Amino acid sequence: MRLHKEFLTKKHMNKYQALCKGIGLFFSLRNEFSKAIFRSIKDLWSKSEVIKKYNLPNGLPTVNLLDLFPNFCETVINYSYLDSTSKAIDIAFIKHLIKSRKNVNYIEFGSWRGESLINIKEHTRECYSITLSKEQMRKLGFNEHAINASNFFTDKAAGISRIEHNSQTYNFKDLKGKFDVVFVDADHEYPGVKTDTQNAYELMKDDNSVIIWHDYGKSYETLNWPVVHGILDGMPVETHKNIYRVSNTLCAIFTKQRLTAQYPVPYLPDKVFTVNIKGTKI
Repeated sequence: MRLHKEFLTKKHMNKYQALCKGIGLFFSLRNEFSKAIFRSIKDLWSKSEVIKKYNLPNGLPTVNLLDLFPNFCETVINYSYLDSTSKAIDIAFIKHLIKSRKNVNYIEFGSWRGESLINIKEHTRECYSITLSKEQMRKLGFNEHAINASNFFTDKAAGISRIEHNSQTYNFKDLKGKFDVVFVDADHEYPGVKTDTQNAYELMKDDNSVIIWHDYGKSYETLNWPVVHGILDGMPVETHKNIYRVSNTLCAIFTKQRLTAQYPVPYLPDKVFTVNIKGTKI
């Protein structure tokens, strides 16, 4: 009986200690917990709005990358493999799309280090970037490491017209109807994506122009619901039938080109890629 009581006492003590540790961890990381809960609420709200308004519980249908470009083969240069940039496959996709066209006028919302720009600029006729200035980043609370990395790859690059401004508040009147390809990769919250999308739609030159959004997916097969929501609310409803997710990337695309799209089977590969990686110190 005494051993049983001792066992219960130790068992309860272990639970009590674990509870105390858990409470201590919660208060020490309460800001992180609050942010995580807030993100989850925003994700659930955006998902519910997309389902309620557009009846798209699985998001947009997916176009196969190799249906877009059957001979897809591309090289990505100056890629950092650091956080907060497009995946290498995303840059390769955009680069290949631009190379498949002639005399492309291109604009990018949110360039930061400039990895996509440095890959794309030489294949364009005109290359624009609208991205926050270092002072604007500082006012918005970006840390100094992120600020110092701004325009790392493009500071000395010729052939880029850089507009240092917030894409959500910039007056685009002089650029409307100018661009063949618009890449939206700035704010990824619902209000910012909606505003950037509305602006991007006004910048398209003609019926052959396309819009590409980054971070439509949180990963290659999951959805970033606030971005999905912002795209659909920002584009005219009649264009929704022409918006697709692009397989094996984090991108979505608007194009008036007629495409075949579907909802792929999760986890099941339908293609493979060959990857060569070479690192160089700088």
